[in-house]
Amino acid sequence: MEQGSRRIISAMATQMPCKGKNAKKALKRYGYRKDMRRKGLAVVLGAVARVADQDLVVKSDQCPRYPRAVRQHLPGATHRTYKGRRACIVGQGEMKAGGFDPLFSLNHTCAMSRDNTKRLSRRTWCTTKIVPRLQCLLDIYTVFHNEWLLEKPGFERELRLPQGADVMAAGGQRPGGETARAETERDLGGGAAM
Repeated sequence: MEQGSRRIISAMATQMPCKGKNAKKALKRYGYRKDMRRKGLAVVLGAVARVADQDLVVKSDQCPRYPRAVRQHLPGATHRTYKGRRACIVGQGEMKAGGFDPLFSLNHTCAMSRDNTKRLSRRTWCTTKIVPRLQCLLDIYTVFHNEWLLEKPGFERELRLPQGADVMAAGGQRPGGETARAETERDLGGGAAM
């Protein structure tokens, strides 16, 4: 995310192993899941490298994966890490229990994407079983966030899509003529019950 404008530069859905209090139950039910976060981070940092200035400053939390990846994919960038802190009472904005939070805009944008994309909300019935489908949803949200949410309010707002974007045209058809239902049935291998 770009700090000043809060535009999302890149978002990547990846697979990660289960963790937390329900990890044993999830491991028993779903089996082991390979950790793909390092590859996803490489894709995101590659996208940042294509659009970044020479004097780039990368701000992140203190995740141990980040310094090596930033050095590898953004060799000229300055990487600053900040310790995560608990927020104060709701409504305090950028103030935390220890002063100003330099990662507030990043954390707030991530919280907005989780809330606006119901599949990412906590305690929801909406789920995504296939990672590429979640990636499609993240791509749609990124366009929505950058082109609609961040624009100044106006009388008419027109959704501007990236050049060559693979989106459905009016009537639920993709530019190639395939409908969304036909694509879903093809992906599921036959007649899908909708």
